[in-house]
This record gives sequence, C-alpha cells and structure tokens, in this order.
Amino acid sequence: MGADIVELSLKGKANGILIKRKIERLQAINREENGHCHGYSGDWQRVDSIKIIHDIFKNKSDAEAYLNDTLEKWGPAIVVYYLTKDPMQPTIKTIVQAMVAC
Repeated sequence: MGADIVELSLKGKANGILIKRKIERLQAINREENGHCHGYSGDWQRVDSIKIIHDIFKNKSDAEAYLNDTLEKWGPAIVVYYLTKDPMQPTIKTIVQAMVAC
C-alpha cells in the first residue's frame, strides 16, 4: 500500500494541546467527508499521536528536510518549528506532518 503526507501549518509556536485540537478537528472533518474508513484513508484519521521536536530550525527548508528524513508510515505526526525569513521581524511558525497509509 502507498502513503501520503498530510500537513498542517500554524502561525507561532503552537503547543501540544492546540495541535491535538486542530488534528481532532481535521479528523472530524475527514470522518464527515469519508466516513469511518479502513486503515488506508490517506487523511488525518490515521494519526494516533504526535511527537514535538522542540528545537527551532533556522528556516522552513531545514524544517522540511528534517521531516522528510524522519516521517514514518503509521508513525506519529511530527511537529517542528522554524523561523521565517523576515529579517526585520523573524517569527516562529509551526509545521505538523504525518505519513498516512492510502
């Protein structure tokens, strides 16, 4: 079976509670759209847990490279933080990705 990557981007350094709520909301939307699918739905329904990486990456490319090297099918959603490129006011953003079966 194949795998898809699902992604959620958030402004700021989102905490675990907020991320879990966002994923639960996405799961509810997916259930509404797709029903209670088997294990190969290719959406957020297959995400059971999250793993937060507390380091802040210096840019989005480094954060995405880490995710590409770390994500595993059936593994947890991984949360990473990175700095934006705005030199006048760099801010932190959050990326949540999971590799789900489809």
